[in-house]
Amino acid sequence: MHSFISPVTEKKVVSLAKNLKDKLTAGNDDIPKSLVKQCIQLIKGTLTCIYNVSLRSGVFPDEWKLAKVKPLYKKGNRYDIQEYGPIPIISVFPKLLERLMFNRLIPFLYKNMILRGTKNWFRKRKCIETAVQSLIEIDPVALDDGIHLIGSFVDLTKA
Repeated sequence: MHSFISPVTEKKVVSLAKNLKDKLTAGNDDIPKSLVKQCIQLIKGTLTCIYNVSLRSGVFPDEWKLAKVKPLYKKGNRYDIQEYGPIPIISVFPKLLERLMFNRLIPFLYKNMILRGTKNWFRKRKCIETAVQSLIEIDPVALDDGIHLIGSFVDLTKA
């Protein structure tokens, strides 16, 4: 069994729940984050069990794949539908499971040299500028030797 599939502890579930932003928005189950934060001590055992079964089996519950989708105004004419983007609002329970998996997966990817320092995708403090800088600094000697470097940059911050 891989290290990122070790059992989730109740302490970790409580910690993640306590770190949720206090928002009244809720996913399809209409349970706001603030309520889960208030009740986490009562439901931590059940949630921990569900999360462990999900991580061990590799099954993400189908009901948790659903989201409410709300339009979010970006810029320009507020009466133009093109100026709005879809924002999915998921339930707090799958959000916690995603966070648990993310917190296990990223260290695993680094430890096993799958994710290296020059990859910028979906990482904190990484952006188009750091990606371009990484490409420029890769190897000036390679450039002098005529080796071609190719970079693909996509900024999804306003997508």
